[in-house]
Amino acid sequence: MVLRGAGDKAFAAGADIKEFPNTRMSAADAAEYNESLAVCLRALTTMPIPVIAAVRGLAVGGGCELATACDVCIATDDARFGIPLGKLGVTTGFTEADTVARLIGPAALKYLLFSGELIGIEEAARW
Repeated sequence: MVLRGAGDKAFAAGADIKEFPNTRMSAADAAEYNESLAVCLRALTTMPIPVIAAVRGLAVGGGCELATACDVCIATDDARFGIPLGKLGVTTGFTEADTVARLIGPAALKYLLFSGELIGIEEAARW
């Protein structure tokens, strides 16, 4: 199965941050939100067929988590990856963090979370 964005600007630009005050600011809301994402990522990582992320443009937040959960990630030169949650005052759930950390390592994950920086495919490949 191949996952790709609908256009040429983004693979997946993440959640609508305008919804965060209603979906992620209380502990209960954040837990519910993170569990719904965890269910999706577990379904993806346990597919009985290979899952390929075809990344063009942005793979940010949940889009980055989705790309790293795939068995293979193929990206164009304009691909940019990042999880800028630190800039938004929210955190990632355990399953999402674990999914990304297994691919790039805990130190690189912390860098993405804390810096909010988006990285290109060359830097992502080094991780």
